[in-house]
Amino acid sequence: MKKKMVSLLISLFSLFLLYNTFIFYRGRNIIQNKDIQGYSEEELLTVFHENQDLFLKTAIIIQRNNALKRKIISKNEDDWGIYSYADKQYFTEEEWAIIVELYKKTGPYMIMRSLKYGRDVVYFVFAETKQHETCWLFFVENGDGQTIKCYNGTGEKMRRIEKEWWIFSYFHKNQ
Repeated sequence: MKKKMVSLLISLFSLFLLYNTFIFYRGRNIIQNKDIQGYSEEELLTVFHENQDLFLKTAIIIQRNNALKRKIISKNEDDWGIYSYADKQYFTEEEWAIIVELYKKTGPYMIMRSLKYGRDVVYFVFAETKQHETCWLFFVENGDGQTIKCYNGTGEKMRRIEKEWWIFSYFHKNQ
């Protein structure tokens, strides 16, 4: 009995170490670390318009990626952040090069694919500015406004900037 308990504890400890190694490895290999950008809404609109084709290519690559969708579903997750070289396995070399190019040109904190509420959305998360403003870009294929409302209650702080693109911005209170 004692041997079984010790064996179980060793197994659990080994799993704990393996999990933490994975988390450490994944975090150490982020695509973008020192060049993460925070933009005001106006600045992000400018960045978006200057790189609109690149944002669109990236969003479509991510949204149409069946391997990533299966991963999200198999992990019983609502969404998945693409920010680490560990995520490269879900994409072709050409697709991955486009994703990395977007990171280098625009500096998002993370790109997310979300399957919440039965909808498929890609959004680009940018860091908080010194003025405590945070802005995100959302890509909703076919421009479904109802999808956006699901992500932000009434959708008040979101506004459409193109047929399939929405911008979300807010100021952090008590900062």
